[in-house]
Amino acid sequence: MRRMDRPRVAIIGAGPIGLEAGLAARTLDWPTTIYEAGEIAQHLQHWGHVKLFTPFSWNRSALGMRLLDTLGLARELPDANAHITGHDYRTRYLLPIAQSDRLANCIRTGTRILHVARKGWLKDDARDPKRAFAPFRLLVQQPDQTQCIEEADVVLDCSGVYSHANWLGDGGIPAIGETAVRPQIVYGLEDILGASRKRFAGKSILVVGSGYSAAHSVCSLARVAEDNPATWIIWLARNGRSQPLPRIPQDPLKERDRLAAQANGWATRGNGNVEYHNQTGIESILSHGPDKGFRVETNCDGETSIWEVEQIIANIGYRGDDGISRELHVGPPAPPSPMTDEPGFFRLGIKSYGRDSRFLLKQGYDQIKAVFAQIAGRPVLEMNSVKG
Repeated sequence: MRRMDRPRVAIIGAGPIGLEAGLAARTLDWPTTIYEAGEIAQHLQHWGHVKLFTPFSWNRSALGMRLLDTLGLARELPDANAHITGHDYRTRYLLPIAQSDRLANCIRTGTRILHVARKGWLKDDARDPKRAFAPFRLLVQQPDQTQCIEEADVVLDCSGVYSHANWLGDGGIPAIGETAVRPQIVYGLEDILGASRKRFAGKSILVVGSGYSAAHSVCSLARVAEDNPATWIIWLARNGRSQPLPRIPQDPLKERDRLAAQANGWATRGNGNVEYHNQTGIESILSHGPDKGFRVETNCDGETSIWEVEQIIANIGYRGDDGISRELHVGPPAPPSPMTDEPGFFRLGIKSYGRDSRFLLKQGYDQIKAVFAQIAGRPVLEMNSVKG
């Protein structure tokens, strides 16, 4: 890397971690650009109806609180112990930070990073020590779809994973027919009890997954079934557990434990119009047409079953898109480390955790602190201590 006195910092993604990283860089008066393909904290809007497992005190930082206090907005924030929704977190904490004078001029929404490379060097040139001192070359797609090249000395990939859902098929590849019907399948966390209720009420729904997202979907659908008994939920999981979610002994996150207990109850008691099938994989999906349902073929220990359902919810996790860094030495994620083998290129936030779903925002804040200490060669930020 070069210009270590005031390195030019490029941040990919304006979610919670990207904004925090931008705030850290601007606090140090480093030239900073945050590139966001959509809108600020856009992914939070997709699951904004969901309450966070963690209290607000876990999802704020000293830098953010200090800025909001300076702006006179700290009193309007939630209580430290409150469990707020993603929507509230975005509107009450993230957006005021993004719209502040500290960051507003640094954020470019509707701007996508297509590729990142080293100026004048190929990936194969890694043995030459001079390569590490070359600036990064970013291919940028602007809101009007034109492209340009911009440079940076440091790149922080905070792009997240939410826009890249995993596939339903065995081995992590698409099930037969899945690519053709992908637009008709729900891969995220729908507002089942709110805006999307009519889509699922009175329908037969196949829910696939064995994590907390699937549990949230099943519990919400079970509540819909209480008011509309024609609603029927078929819950499929690849694992062999008799209960979908393992309980964490003395789980410090009580909301997470409550969800696990509730979901396991629906699955094992056989009530709430929920039937649970483990050790089951998806072989093929055939759509009967938009809004006309699906024919789903599954396999359980070599036995084939056919399900006719009206909706499919695939809560099977997400994966990061590392295509932008294919010309860099960026290997698989090694959580919780944000470091890569490419000097000056860091992968932060949930993307740095790969298939490990245990990421929490406060861990991302710790990553930022470590990354900026490495860039500057000394500890330069104290971000994680908040009073009250």
